[in-house]
Amino acid sequence: MEEGSLKLVLPGTPYAQSRPRFAHKGKFTQVYDPQKVIKQSLKMYLFAQCDAHGYKMKEDRLYLIDFKFMIAFPKGSSKAKLRDQEMALWHGAKDLDNFLKFYLDLMTGVIYADDHFVAQLTASKHRSKETRTEIEVRWRDLQE
Repeated sequence: MEEGSLKLVLPGTPYAQSRPRFAHKGKFTQVYDPQKVIKQSLKMYLFAQCDAHGYKMKEDRLYLIDFKFMIAFPKGSSKAKLRDQEMALWHGAKDLDNFLKFYLDLMTGVIYADDHFVAQLTASKHRSKETRTEIEVRWRDLQE
């Protein structure tokens, strides 16, 4: 059974999955995803990182994924607070499950064919001066 791992870093503020929006046009209502452009850009970035690491998506793999969401400190935080709480766990306004939904959907078609191949998830939110999303993907091939 072959095993492997891949570490990815997506710079910038982590995104949480948002709800679909509705646009009313006359008698019709249209549903749209307000994050569509962001998802397309990040997906291209993921493709580039995977290509740089020589990663190729395969079916019949079991995935174990660890997410670390690095969230910015509030504006006006003191230098002492920044120093003392760097990398501290955080319980802020956005739900952890919404971060996970966004990035699991984003990784579909890049890392794995479908998220039902994900067997284990760990996730945490941290305060950091450098906002980013760190993703460690480990896998095991199911076929021998």
